[in-house]
Amino acid sequence: MRRTAARAVKLVWLLGVPSWRRALRAGVAAAVEHAPMLREGAWRTVVDVGANRGQFALAARAVLPGARIFSLEPMEEAQAVWRGLFAEDAAATLIPVAAAAEAGEARFFLSRSPDCSSLLPIGEGQVRRFPGTGAAGCRHVQAARLDGVLAMADLVPPVLLKIDVQGAEREVLEGAGDLLSAIRDVWVEASFEALYDGQALAGEVAGWLGARGFRLTAVRNPVTVSGGVVQADLCFRREGGA
Repeated sequence: MRRTAARAVKLVWLLGVPSWRRALRAGVAAAVEHAPMLREGAWRTVVDVGANRGQFALAARAVLPGARIFSLEPMEEAQAVWRGLFAEDAAATLIPVAAAAEAGEARFFLSRSPDCSSLLPIGEGQVRRFPGTGAAGCRHVQAARLDGVLAMADLVPPVLLKIDVQGAEREVLEGAGDLLSAIRDVWVEASFEALYDGQALAGEVAGWLGARGFRLTAVRNPVTVSGGVVQADLCFRREGGA
């Protein structure tokens, strides 16, 4: 009952914004759950890693109409949808790669639920916690470091880095290199238990960022399964960042 009510509220919200209504006709629901968080910062640059079909970028554009958006997405099917949604948005750029710690061709592990595909093999925990998301083969994609596809000049401050990459969060962060010094805020979907083989859990991600001057400021949008929180969005801000 509660879930049905939440979906109804989301639909009403989606119908209230013209760009979100247009996206719905293309089968894409904007990530409205992030809209309240996006209103808390006057970001001028948004780096959207794991853009999928543009769900987060749609929310960011509606809340931050003047921001520069860079979306990174390796899946060709999702890229095609993103391009259709942002064809007339000159301030939004799609970078068709998987953000990683090393550049080159990479294996991308496909899930029966495409949104759950990853650079990391799908683990038993993912299948157990989220039935219907098991392995569906793999393909090769182009991987790149963030500091290989973006330059300091691209990042007009303040900068938000959003990461939603199904277990490969640490690899994305490692590939940011010196760009990390230009980023004020990092939002990362992280897991509290292993869902993908070899993934860094939330504590490790928080520790990595903490060692580089970022402080955890909020934990939002928790995903609860069987009474326990499995995933959540961790929000970090650079110490001293205004």
